[in-house]
Amino acid sequence: MNAPSLRKEFPFEVGDTAFAAVQFDDPRVPGEKYWRLKIVETGEIFESGTGGISGTSRPKMVQDMEYLLERVSKGDTCDFRKRWGLPEYSPRVRFNWGFHDGTHDAERGHVPEWRPEAHHDAVYVAGYFGGKDAYRRLGARPQTSDESWAIHTQSEWSERIQLFIVQTEGAGDAMELKGASIPEEQLVQLLAQPGVFYARNQDGTMVELSVDMDFDTPVAREVEMTLAGPAYRSLGRDAVVDELVEAPHP
Repeated sequence: MNAPSLRKEFPFEVGDTAFAAVQFDDPRVPGEKYWRLKIVETGEIFESGTGGISGTSRPKMVQDMEYLLERVSKGDTCDFRKRWGLPEYSPRVRFNWGFHDGTHDAERGHVPEWRPEAHHDAVYVAGYFGGKDAYRRLGARPQTSDESWAIHTQSEWSERIQLFIVQTEGAGDAMELKGASIPEEQLVQLLAQPGVFYARNQDGTMVELSVDMDFDTPVAREVEMTLAGPAYRSLGRDAVVDELVEAPHP
């Protein structure tokens, strides 16, 4: 079988170490691609156990990269991070790669009931069992939701935008913006542009918030900045959400 051909390469840095996500054609499935992790200084390319992280978008690649970093460390995450100058985590806290895919249930040791109507699909299952496997190999206790969210939002190289919204009453109801973990001026600038942003409900689930040119209500509101910086890290997610002042209606 011929070696897969190189298609795209996206550089990024973690700490003082330069990495690149390299996209290859999948020789097994015509038209499909997958990612490998490359150490720029040495040129070493890591092959994951299942052929790489699938996906074609750069945000998806960045979102999954921490997962791939953990996998290529072959269970010795602390030594791997120290070797490449990566931020070190406490032995009792493992990384978290998403709240929308079942990983948060794995953190709490919760065995989910299979309910297709609750979006327990293949992505959820992959996140759940991937999280359980990472927890087992690290030999650490499951971290709490607050711990994992704090680790996730403090990632210096994550491109995921963290927004906080109230729970909706039902499908299709408007979401009231409650606060953000990014500076207010940056939030206003972002929400003034069309696009899709990730948000977190009070129950810990991740959702997509679609923003079009007519969606200017958050810009007209005074955004509570309670979640910024040390205030959020010291209080924890639940305490902060309880203390937020409801944003006024335009």
